[in-house]
Amino acid sequence: MVNIKSDERETQMKRALVVFCTVLAVLLTAGGVAQASEVSSLTNEVSALLAKNPGSTRISADTIQFEPGHTATISNVKQRSETVAAIECGVGNYCWYQDINYGGNIERHNYHCSGMVFCFFVVLQYDASSWTNLASFAVETYDGSGFGLYNMSGYSTNAWVGSGANDENNFFHTN
Repeated sequence: MVNIKSDERETQMKRALVVFCTVLAVLLTAGGVAQASEVSSLTNEVSALLAKNPGSTRISADTIQFEPGHTATISNVKQRSETVAAIECGVGNYCWYQDINYGGNIERHNYHCSGMVFCFFVVLQYDASSWTNLASFAVETYDGSGFGLYNMSGYSTNAWVGSGANDENNFFHTN
């Protein structure tokens, strides 16, 4: 057994503590930089959408209202559970998500585009991979040539629109 004098042991403990604190500080700083750059990227995307869509309004740090009943949330969330997606979409709304499993940006609506009226995407045009419909009516999604991609029945969800419809959405119509 090695016998270390108490002063030497205290010095070793202090050195170990300094090394530990230095490593921890480096890790926390790196994480803070990544978070700051992600926030900056989201802020830039929101600002660009506001500039591109005159009359739109920022209603929170990450959400824009284009017109009453039409909002978009800019997000870097990789995926959401079906429950979280439903909560973020909101009762009475129908939403598209940028990525499968309800990830990424969200474009939400709560009004009818029926009869001869068609509604177009602002944020997720040609960029939706999943959806949630918490409205009582169905929503039909079309590609750029007017071909029907999928029908979003009332009170239903779909975590993946499928390879044939992925990122093909151009406009939609409610029933």
